[in-house]
Amino acid sequence: MPATKSPHLLIPAADISGPLFVGIDLGGTNIKAALVDDHGQMVAFHTEPTHVQNGPDDAAIRMGHSVNLLAQCAGLDRSDIAAVGLGTPGPQDLSTGVLLKPGNFPGWENFPVRDRVAEHCGHAVTYANDATAAAYGEFWVGSGRDDTSLILLTLGTGVGGGIIIGDMTIEGAHSHGSECGHIIVDSSPIARMCPCGQSGHLEAYASATALKAIASERIHDGGTGTLADAVNQGEPLTPILIGKHAEQGDQL
Repeated sequence: MPATKSPHLLIPAADISGPLFVGIDLGGTNIKAALVDDHGQMVAFHTEPTHVQNGPDDAAIRMGHSVNLLAQCAGLDRSDIAAVGLGTPGPQDLSTGVLLKPGNFPGWENFPVRDRVAEHCGHAVTYANDATAAAYGEFWVGSGRDDTSLILLTLGTGVGGGIIIGDMTIEGAHSHGSECGHIIVDSSPIARMCPCGQSGHLEAYASATALKAIASERIHDGGTGTLADAVNQGEPLTPILIGKHAEQGDQL
């Protein structure tokens, strides 16, 4: 079993009461898992690098193992977990639990991620688009809890979208109904390439990966400003650093 860091318990074990659920988020950079109660309160969480280059089977083992880690952290047995949910980026086939051709996961095409994670955690797994799951979380206990409709964008390795209208999640006929990251925002011949293989998509401009790439290119080409100064002085180029200098008025 790959080495992992210990989960973090957020409330005293004596205060934990069921039913309890585990939600797992597969990202291009990190795998995140949380133990939550039926009021949406987070009891414990666990995060570790995805290591996309190691392939989907390695990640499925570790995602399944995260369920056991969270249960142990809370002083519970795996059988005390009422249900497990898994969210991944698309495109995906929600009916079969298959990750189809995720742009930021080369070599993961047509991987039966839902069933593989279920094998390793010993629970049936409910499968969802990651951004749709995040949108429902906000709708349930977050910023959208007083509304009947919302749209949520996730900005990370890629750009995802979750849509809720009239209390219903919008998945589309082929599970791709909320893939906001693949809206075309630049139809010019020189549009940036998206990891999905097409050009001009929002993800190619607005994801954390894209922001870093664009800023790096501009600095390399002689762009000036406070961001360029910071990077040239040795600060790591991160989305947080880019946002900080943008808020301060840097035009780069």
